[in-house]
Amino acid sequence: MYIMTDPATDPNIEYIVITFWDKVAIVCGAAGLFFVLLTCMLCTLCPECFCPCYADKKNKKLRRDVTRAASQRSTSSRGSYGSTESDFVYGPSDVTDSGPIKWTPLDVIREQAGDWSSDASSGQDVILLDKNKKRIADLPNGVHNGDVNKHSGSSLQKGKIDFVLSYILSDEKLIVKIIEVQDLQLADGGELASPYVKIRIYRSPKAFFTFREVVRADAVISNLETEVRTRMKRPGDVMTYKESFEIALEAEALRFTTVRLLLCDMDKLSRHVTLGETSVILKKEKLHTVHELAYSKDLMTPVKEPVGRVTVGLSYLPTSEKLYLTLECLQDLKIMDKVTGATDACVKIYLMYEGKQLKRVKTTVRAASINPVFHESFSFDVPKSEIDNVYFSILVCHYHAEQRGTKTIGRVYLGTNFGSESRDLWSNMLQNPRKKIVKSFEITN
Repeated sequence: MYIMTDPATDPNIEYIVITFWDKVAIVCGAAGLFFVLLTCMLCTLCPECFCPCYADKKNKKLRRDVTRAASQRSTSSRGSYGSTESDFVYGPSDVTDSGPIKWTPLDVIREQAGDWSSDASSGQDVILLDKNKKRIADLPNGVHNGDVNKHSGSSLQKGKIDFVLSYILSDEKLIVKIIEVQDLQLADGGELASPYVKIRIYRSPKAFFTFREVVRADAVISNLETEVRTRMKRPGDVMTYKESFEIALEAEALRFTTVRLLLCDMDKLSRHVTLGETSVILKKEKLHTVHELAYSKDLMTPVKEPVGRVTVGLSYLPTSEKLYLTLECLQDLKIMDKVTGATDACVKIYLMYEGKQLKRVKTTVRAASINPVFHESFSFDVPKSEIDNVYFSILVCHYHAEQRGTKTIGRVYLGTNFGSESRDLWSNMLQNPRKKIVKSFEITN
């Protein structure tokens, strides 16, 4: 680059002439400046920085993250049992190596909670309990899986429920109002924990080629249409609810409808127990001709509604202190989807301790089947000293794809606090370590 003057035009004017190499230098400088700006931007945004100016800062952050993760894993392994490999329940941050292991229970069961879980196989030998059974003494009064031992269970001797039924013909709505529950008397001095009333609406199938009205016993507990329930109350001599429910119901369907009221309790083991029930067949009541009907009916022994069976396997590894539960299959499930004539089944499994959950897992969904096969296993960390104190609450559910929610079909409880079949399974699991004990249970709703 040089300066040139032109005396012919104006001697005071100077011209700057840029050579080829000057142009190359300018282009290279601009490209270098653009590269520096691009490098700085990438170093700021990209997590994998190769620039020395950011290396020390990112190395320090990485060391802090690794240290924090290690401390959390150490804390969870010492401070919380009931966790699986895929999800830890972290205990308090001040847990030290000395002293006894502390449990960190979660909240009580919320049936809609729980995350999807992956399959995990324990690879244990299988023992079918029904074929190789070492029976223990049965519980008194013929209690089953849904009942607990005598010292913690309750059964209803007598009781009365007051409620009101009415029908709004213009809106085609059935109104059910629960007033109160009174005169309750439990057997063996049992106590209620959190009683509530469950309302179920059943629609019986139409009977053809019948010349007289015949009320079948199985029609009362078939074809469930709607289910609602009251809030839980503190137990007392008289439990006042005063809650009303509006249920859409066509006028023509009144004579095929049965209202079933169940007194339930969520006991100290977070177990939903049905204590008594009563029912009203609307065909006999003529609701469309009266304003409302008040009832005061005695609570009777609840009738079991068949909803299916579940086959599970249990195994315990004493050396690693791991408890494995394998969900094998479900059989003869109740049909929940009337369109497909099947059920989209999934199972929620809760590891419980003193009425609170330590861990919850959930199987995948088996669509459109009343006999789904799972073969999914889950492992839980349980110490030897607490193996007799933990128990499982297994919820069999129907999955609503459109609503992205689940509806509980029934439950099964496994542990030493429950019926003879459950105790058989638990006892054989402990007597045969490292072997999977398989047994089938009836699902209770």
